[in-house]
Amino acid sequence: MSNKATTVFLFMSLSLLLVVTLEAFHFEQQTISSMHDSPVALSPQEKLERVKKNHPLLSIYDLAYQQPTQALEQLTQWQSQQLHASTTVEQIFTLWIQRAAAKNQPETIKEIDKELRALAQTHDIHWLNAKLDVEQAYRKIKQGTYAQGIQLVTDAISYAEAIRAEFLLLEAYNTAGILYNANNQLKQAQKYFMKGAELGQKYPNNEYNARFNNNLGLLYVHSEQWPRAIEYLKKAEAIYARSQFAQPESLLIILMNQSYVYNQLGEVTLSREAYEKGLQYVREDTPAYYKIVQIKSLARLQLLEGSAQQASQTAQTCINTDAIDRFPKQKGICQLEYALAMSELGHIERAHEAIVESIGTFVAIEHQRWLIKSHLILGDILEKQGEYEQALNVYKNYHAQERDQILAEIHLLKTAFEVEEIERERDLLDVQNDLKELEKGISEQRLRVLYTWLAIVAVIALWVVRRWKKEKKRSQHLHDLSYKDALTRVGNRRLYHRELEHPTLLDANLNYRVTLIDLDWFKSVNDNYGHEVGDAVLTETASRLKAKLTDKELIVRWGGEEFLLLLEANNDYQVRAQSLVDAINSKPYSLKELELNVSISLGASHPASLAALKRSQHAFQVADECLYQAKDQGRNQRVMPEEL
Repeated sequence: MSNKATTVFLFMSLSLLLVVTLEAFHFEQQTISSMHDSPVALSPQEKLERVKKNHPLLSIYDLAYQQPTQALEQLTQWQSQQLHASTTVEQIFTLWIQRAAAKNQPETIKEIDKELRALAQTHDIHWLNAKLDVEQAYRKIKQGTYAQGIQLVTDAISYAEAIRAEFLLLEAYNTAGILYNANNQLKQAQKYFMKGAELGQKYPNNEYNARFNNNLGLLYVHSEQWPRAIEYLKKAEAIYARSQFAQPESLLIILMNQSYVYNQLGEVTLSREAYEKGLQYVREDTPAYYKIVQIKSLARLQLLEGSAQQASQTAQTCINTDAIDRFPKQKGICQLEYALAMSELGHIERAHEAIVESIGTFVAIEHQRWLIKSHLILGDILEKQGEYEQALNVYKNYHAQERDQILAEIHLLKTAFEVEEIERERDLLDVQNDLKELEKGISEQRLRVLYTWLAIVAVIALWVVRRWKKEKKRSQHLHDLSYKDALTRVGNRRLYHRELEHPTLLDANLNYRVTLIDLDWFKSVNDNYGHEVGDAVLTETASRLKAKLTDKELIVRWGGEEFLLLLEANNDYQVRAQSLVDAINSKPYSLKELELNVSISLGASHPASLAALKRSQHAFQVADECLYQAKDQGRNQRVMPEEL
């Protein structure tokens, strides 16, 4: 008792001292939290700058996207001038430059990525693996395998957020948003685009700010809020126009998106202007995907301008492009545009074939949004074919789906991107910056004092926890000694009587049958093989019987070779009772070098409540009489009270 009092007094005293120390140093909770913020991870560019200020590889890397041949020449020249082995980050940039220059050579890119993976594994560079996963996830967008892409990018985001790799998060948030958008999970898309927009404020010159605006515009496209869509697409174009690192493919996509919005608004002139503006970014070395997007946009524009014949030829060109099978979503859209052109030209059968092919493509990639659109076009074509009943069924199914989808998307997006939200987030960042400034004012001496006291408290807490665990283990051991049979580890008589008085394992609302079990010829086992084998037989028997019980039933060792079970009085009780007999005799006991055939005799009582069992020994006496009869009839069997 004295020892416990001393322990409590010591703990309280030190705790009080800790409180006094914290108060003396005026630590606010927010300040303590900010102390644990990890620093922002260095970007690869910053790491390269630490190797050498204004490192040549940085300018060569930027050049690789615009003038790949010249970039490779400069890279070769830089390598020839090196007197020492390249650092790891220099090796990474060297491979990045080669990959950027090979943007139209997928096999070469694949081989370079393998080298980057090997480099990451050799030097344990986790951020490089995460970046490669994000890039692989982006490729899944074009391939139409969205679920795989989502898994890759969300894993990469978890890692990047943990180490605060903001250089990677901008790209990852954008990729995650596009994948969720393509997979019709707009709420998740909104979440990641908003995260990206918030982070992008710290890096106003980063090209991803333009991408976020483009993708926010696309969210409004899906909900057919055309004015908001064009507003964000125009912002994206303006940001790219100011950026010195804008890639032509990115501007091409933004302008083709603008052309699509104007197309949906019926603005022929504006749609053509946006298309022509984007066309200037299509070059001979433009990757196949972007050329397909441009051809698809042209077919759509020609339909709007009333040139169905030209539109059909353009759509057919899109469908027959060599690389089209790598981009199933774009293929499906081109098939859809071809169906529309054929329908306009009056070639209804060909239109029907084309839209069915389009539907098959969208089914394969499970793209619900385009499936709805393609089925609505199928309805129009069926109507032109005179298949009015089929057309009506298609309209009923898919027009309702389109309406519900658009309403749901509007509901999700109606307040998502308001300026006030962005301003609130900016204010939050300002507050966080102020807290970090406050953190700098804390002296090293005060931190040392705080950490010293924290260490003392940690030691005391550890000591208390260890004592508590030890005491808990001791209590559990005493409990086991009181209520468990030391040999078989099932309950004992004390547990049986406790459960009748205060049931915790048993259910007081159920009726039970007292089930008495006795091992047959057990004395001969002890006599022939010794008590050690006899004990093993008892333990194995208890284990087999216990395995047959539910959580609301009880097994105890009643004494010697006899067990008492309380089993629920269900309709299948007799089957269960027989299963207990079978559980013992069905398989010999393997004990050391012995194989023993063991059997039991079983006697049961009538159903009785726990209260009745507590009041009277009648049920026990009936079960005992049945057990006696089972032994008298030859053992290895069960006898029910109904058979007496």
